[in-house]
Amino acid sequence: MAQTGTNKVAFAWPSVVGQSYQVQYRDNMETASWMNWGGEISAVKTNTAVEAEMNGPNGRRFYRIIELE
Repeated sequence: MAQTGTNKVAFAWPSVVGQSYQVQYRDNMETASWMNWGGEISAVKTNTAVEAEMNGPNGRRFYRIIELE
Protein backbone atom coordinates (compact mmCIF):
# COMPACT_ATOMS: atom_id res chain seq x y z
CA MET A 1 0.00 0.00 0.00
CA ALA A 2 1.31 3.45 -0.87
CA GLN A 3 -0.06 6.96 -0.66
CA THR A 4 -0.37 8.30 -4.21
CA GLY A 5 -1.88 11.72 -3.56
CA THR A 6 -3.26 13.95 -0.84
CA ASN A 7 -6.24 11.67 -0.19
CA LYS A 8 -5.38 8.64 -2.32
CA VAL A 9 -3.84 5.29 -1.52
CA ALA A 10 -2.92 2.45 -3.90
CA PHE A 11 -3.07 -1.28 -3.20
CA ALA A 12 -1.42 -4.06 -5.16
CA TRP A 13 -1.55 -7.80 -4.55
CA PRO A 14 -0.72 -11.07 -6.29
CA SER A 15 -3.91 -12.35 -7.88
CA VAL A 16 -5.30 -15.30 -9.79
CA VAL A 17 -6.44 -14.47 -13.33
CA GLY A 18 -10.24 -14.66 -13.50
CA GLN A 19 -10.65 -14.54 -9.71
CA SER A 20 -12.87 -11.82 -8.21
CA TYR A 21 -11.75 -9.63 -5.32
CA GLN A 22 -13.34 -6.96 -3.16
CA VAL A 23 -11.66 -4.05 -1.40
CA GLN A 24 -13.24 -3.42 1.99
CA TYR A 25 -12.71 -0.70 4.58
CA ARG A 26 -13.63 0.46 8.03
CA ASP A 27 -12.83 3.66 9.86
CA ASN A 28 -12.69 2.20 13.35
CA MET A 29 -10.89 -1.01 14.32
CA GLU A 30 -13.14 -1.40 17.35
CA THR A 31 -16.12 -2.32 15.18
CA ALA A 32 -16.55 -5.74 13.61
CA SER A 33 -18.13 -4.68 10.31
CA TRP A 34 -16.35 -3.99 7.03
CA MET A 35 -17.88 -1.94 4.20
CA ASN A 36 -17.32 -2.65 0.49
CA TRP A 37 -15.37 0.00 -1.36
CA GLY A 38 -16.27 0.09 -5.06
CA GLY A 39 -17.40 -2.97 -6.94
CA GLU A 40 -15.96 -6.41 -7.46
CA ILE A 41 -12.57 -6.53 -9.15
CA SER A 42 -11.95 -9.30 -11.67
CA ALA A 43 -8.25 -10.03 -12.01
CA VAL A 44 -6.97 -9.94 -15.59
CA LYS A 45 -3.28 -10.32 -14.63
CA THR A 46 -1.31 -12.10 -11.91
CA ASN A 47 -0.89 -8.77 -10.10
CA THR A 48 -3.81 -6.45 -9.46
CA ALA A 49 -3.76 -2.82 -8.30
CA VAL A 50 -6.43 -0.28 -7.36
CA GLU A 51 -6.48 3.25 -6.02
CA ALA A 52 -8.89 4.33 -3.25
CA GLU A 53 -9.73 7.49 -1.38
CA MET A 54 -8.30 7.88 2.09
CA ASN A 55 -11.06 10.01 3.58
CA GLY A 56 -11.86 8.42 6.92
CA PRO A 57 -11.92 10.32 10.21
CA ASN A 58 -8.65 12.16 10.82
CA GLY A 59 -7.46 10.94 7.42
CA ARG A 60 -7.42 7.32 8.61
CA ARG A 61 -9.10 4.34 7.08
CA PHE A 62 -8.33 0.63 7.37
CA TYR A 63 -8.50 -1.53 4.24
CA ARG A 64 -8.39 -5.19 3.35
CA ILE A 65 -8.72 -7.14 0.12
CA ILE A 66 -10.77 -10.34 0.14
CA GLU A 67 -11.06 -13.07 -2.45
CA LEU A 68 -14.68 -13.75 -3.47
CA GLU A 69 -16.02 -17.22 -4.07
